[in-house]
Amino acid sequence: MGLPIYALRKIQPYLKGAKVLCLGYPDIIATGPMIQQALGVTPMKYTDQNKRHRLEKQLPESFEFFERMGATLECIDNYPTTGFEKIIDLNEPHDLGKYDLVLDPGTMEHCFNIGQAIINAASAVKVGGRILHLSPMMMMNHGFYNICPTFYHDFYGQNHWEINTLEPLNSSPERFSVSDRFSPYKEYLLCCFAMRRTDAALGFPQQTKYLKMNAKQAEAA
Repeated sequence: MGLPIYALRKIQPYLKGAKVLCLGYPDIIATGPMIQQALGVTPMKYTDQNKRHRLEKQLPESFEFFERMGATLECIDNYPTTGFEKIIDLNEPHDLGKYDLVLDPGTMEHCFNIGQAIINAASAVKVGGRILHLSPMMMMNHGFYNICPTFYHDFYGQNHWEINTLEPLNSSPERFSVSDRFSPYKEYLLCCFAMRRTDAALGFPQQTKYLKMNAKQAEAA
């Protein structure tokens, strides 16, 4: 799991003074010069997490990186990757507190009870705060799930959030609409970036196409 430059640019405007929660320790998937060029800060601490991603150069240490960006980072996980995580099983209900920004850099697909996991994560976003998901859309046997755009569209839409971004991406600069047809010969992530607008309790959505069918049936009755 990690945050590439694409994701760092997405969250940069919301980091200064922010309290950030991450589902798992987020590897920063960029070199120091890349971060300096893209974000205007120079990381000072590095780790060997690059080996997990088969990269040659060391990666910036995430806690120090977020501090340099003006934010405070907290991490939860069911395994102590760095020793600084709070041990939490997202399969079970949890009150995680309230944060300006919640990051899911590739965690929820590893939770079998994914519905409870997204309720936990989204409930931790304060009103006016945001959540970022980077989820596998086409990655066979990466986790329990590949996530369709409608998962985020219906969950956040029916819970009255504002979805700022919902688009597929891969390691190339290629971008396209989730309504486009495309070939699955590449691995794709799905980025969802959304803002919480109310403090109403969160609920499980019904898929939109079935809501429309039910509405038509009700009109015809």
